Amino acid sequence: MGAMNFGLTFYCDLSDTVTISFLGDKDSVLYSADIISIDSPHFSLAFCLAGSRYSVSQLPERYFRSPSSKQYRLCLSIAGRPKCIRENGLYVPKDWYCWLFQAREDD
Repeated sequence: MGAMNFGLTFYCDLSDTVTISFLGDKDSVLYSADIISIDSPHFSLAFCLAGSRYSVSQLPERYFRSPSSKQYRLCLSIAGRPKCIRENGLYVPKDWYCWLFQAREDD
């Protein structure tokens, strides 16, 4: 069973490095990843989703598993300070795995 990838690009001229976080209940951080701009001020990253039967040995070192089917809010932070929260972030089904990774320039 494979994983699904979704790309995201955005513009941010405040820093060359940002942190993208998935927020849970009461704004708790479930997962975060630092993303470095390859072509400042443009950023590229990818979301990965994998079903509950995905091989655990294939998972990256850092990921989160959704305890219930829900829409997670995304937060962009710079130097630990939240700058933007996207209310309609990413829907993750119950027991699915999710992680982010830095997209390469040629992706």
